[in-house]
Amino acid sequence: MSTFHSIQSSISSTLTFAYDACCRAVEQTVINALKQGPIPRHVSFVMDGNRRFAQKINVKTGEGHYAGFKQGEKRIKLTFARQFVEKVLKLCMDLGIDVVTVYAFSIENFKRPKEEVDYLMQLFREKFIELCYNNETVRQYGVQIRFLGNLDLLPPDVAASAREAMEMTKNNTRALLTELPHTYFSRIFNICCPYTGRDEITTAMREIAEGVERGEVKPERQNLDINN
Repeated sequence: MSTFHSIQSSISSTLTFAYDACCRAVEQTVINALKQGPIPRHVSFVMDGNRRFAQKINVKTGEGHYAGFKQGEKRIKLTFARQFVEKVLKLCMDLGIDVVTVYAFSIENFKRPKEEVDYLMQLFREKFIELCYNNETVRQYGVQIRFLGNLDLLPPDVAASAREAMEMTKNNTRALLTELPHTYFSRIFNICCPYTGRDEITTAMREIAEGVERGEVKPERQNLDINN
């Protein structure tokens, strides 16, 4: 019986290795094909549908978020931070995309049931720092992590983790292969959390008004240029 299990395990490992090799080959072929055409400089992703997914498979909402954060990976059990960056972000970097934005959490989401919000905050609490400490893609491609949104609305420790992630990666760069020596560039990974376009506009206008009051911004400079 032990011999049978050993043979079965060996066959399973061989098939897994072959499957992974085929996936990598197909992925590289697709990347090479896409590179032949125009590549966008900025791509964004909306992390939506986790609750509907949970309802569809009859599990708790939190489990739906967790599955969504895992990107549906069955064999490699990684959650949002590592799975997203190691898969989607790396693919974008390989394609030559300079900026990747993920809409992770809307301010409106705070209106959801407390249990769901608490679960999401715990996920963020655990995973924000993983973006810095345990991510080869961030280091390899010189990725700078930036949070867009009102961090003051997050629990203090979650907001602190987000700020630490930005601080740790703010000087990340990668050497640019050109004829000019010592040429470097950065890739940007924006995480919108917590974010809404309305709040962003309101915050920008309030900061401009406060700048005028402090004498840092002249009223006559209130034009399209300063608001870009």
